[in-house]
Amino acid sequence: MAKPIHLYLVFNPMMNTGEMYPSQAHEFYAALKDKKRDEVGKRSSLFWGKIQLDNSPEFDFEKFNSIIETNKDMGADTHLYITDYHHFWTAKLESVHHGNVATNDTISFYDNKDVKNWFEISDMDLLSAEFQETSFYLSQLYVDNEYQNQKIASLSPYVGGLTFPLVIQDHSEESYFKHSFVEDTLRVNRYNPLIENPKMAGVIKDNVNSFVIPPYVFSTLSQNLREEIIRVETLFAKEKNEESDKTILKSYLKILEILMHETLGNVLKSEYGNCLYVSNDGRKIFDSSLEDTVPLNGYSGNLSIGCYINLLKDINNFGNLSLKKLTEFHSDLVSYFVDELVPFMNEFEIDHLRTTLFQDVKVDIQTVKVMAIRNKILGVGCHGIINSLIMIKQKTHPKILKIDNAA
Repeated sequence: MAKPIHLYLVFNPMMNTGEMYPSQAHEFYAALKDKKRDEVGKRSSLFWGKIQLDNSPEFDFEKFNSIIETNKDMGADTHLYITDYHHFWTAKLESVHHGNVATNDTISFYDNKDVKNWFEISDMDLLSAEFQETSFYLSQLYVDNEYQNQKIASLSPYVGGLTFPLVIQDHSEESYFKHSFVEDTLRVNRYNPLIENPKMAGVIKDNVNSFVIPPYVFSTLSQNLREEIIRVETLFAKEKNEESDKTILKSYLKILEILMHETLGNVLKSEYGNCLYVSNDGRKIFDSSLEDTVPLNGYSGNLSIGCYINLLKDINNFGNLSLKKLTEFHSDLVSYFVDELVPFMNEFEIDHLRTTLFQDVKVDIQTVKVMAIRNKILGVGCHGIINSLIMIKQKTHPKILKIDNAA
């Protein structure tokens, strides 16, 4: 199966002469955020420029645009990864242009600079703000494609002889801009503690790694989950009110849903992807094709929490289809789901909360209940759902990537 191909750029922060922002990337991020705010509902974007140097190679913008179109054909975004080796940014790339762009379509950093090649960006976010973590993200990028002559197993700040933009692939295959996790909110519009309060974000991450989720577990979580945990725990440390309780609860319910998708959901898809069918809303699984259903292996979203709970009841009505393989080869996962997760979800009415909160239906939220759910998922005063599911996953797939202190 073809995998998305992306682009990678390195910029020099020493060229930044402004005083308001740490780098030109921070200025670009802020400008894009402002533009999205001022042009709500419009397809707004900004252009990141590649400064022309004396030894710059010929810029094949048609090749880059063909990569974007190929990714679109397979339903994937094209990422432009941008780094100064200290920060690591990801941007959603819409197109590549040659020539001039209007002043209000880029940032003041490019004033009086020789820029002829531009990357149209519609969304952007900072993933890392320190060297060690950025090195980890770089290590996930590799070069093995028809667009580059060389093959590189893993990028690092010390790989020389590169020309930019570099056409690369991503081992992690993260879909940073898909709405299944961020709901319908652009990443640039979300609160990012690495930008808004980087010092506190560092403290929060250290506390999470020290007291609830050890680094070797944290580093195996998807980037979306790591980011969401730090974001919501930063909010938890800052605010204590009814609105923050609601936000914290929504975040942890979404974290739980993603965790189930990346563990039990992936097992179901790998073992029964061609013979199970999912309703379009992701709330029911069937053993035959019905109207408004799609095969499980063709469902791109996350199954709802209620779908997993109902699966236990629906299995009895599955005719000739047996899920014996699931209980034989994934017994630890099934046992944890049946004995621990389902009773927890039933006790706290997790499916009902997930449905009502994300439909903006008014619901009475008690702080003590929010804290109990957060503590059980995160692992405060207990082993926690995150630790349990990831350790079961590691036991089943012992070759899973583990990089200590890289989270």
